[in-house]
Amino acid sequence: MESPLTSESEIECFVQNLIDYMKNKNVLQKIDSEANKKRITWDVAARREIGEAVKLTLRKLDSKLSPEAIDQLVYLEGERKPRRWKKNYAVFGSRVYPDIGVLMPTSRKRVAIELDHSGKRKTGIPGSDFKKALSKAAFCCLSNNWDYCYVLFYNQSGKPMDACLNRQLEKGILDRYCNEFHTKTIVLS
Repeated sequence: MESPLTSESEIECFVQNLIDYMKNKNVLQKIDSEANKKRITWDVAARREIGEAVKLTLRKLDSKLSPEAIDQLVYLEGERKPRRWKKNYAVFGSRVYPDIGVLMPTSRKRVAIELDHSGKRKTGIPGSDFKKALSKAAFCCLSNNWDYCYVLFYNQSGKPMDACLNRQLEKGILDRYCNEFHTKTIVLS
């Protein structure tokens, strides 16, 4: 049986358009600039910039959506969740909310977007931060609150991740994430 994430769908189209927008508009550089200029964490700047990109991408996919309708389809961590959204189940005593949540306009599927980065370090490899991002994503789907999850991981370390992502064990782990947790990872650099 083919995984729902590998078929051409509303979600895949949305995510591909989001990634294209982020690349074309240099969103990752804007995040770094905003974090440095405003002395805020990378995570806060990323939610702002990528959250805006999510809203613009939804608008591009369905031009009939009003700004008010889009506000009811998108949740950004730290903001009040849209009033029409069901209350999330508390796992181990706390609710599971991703950095960005999207209720797809046509399919009504709930998509979690986890944002993380490797940071600009002189030592170490980005794999440790990548594993943390994967574990956060798993709880989105394990909680049954989210239908799909995407991990957008910004590798700022300057160290390539391709070699470790393409090894047999890691490919198996990522396949399990895709098939069992409906989670895909996208490494940006």
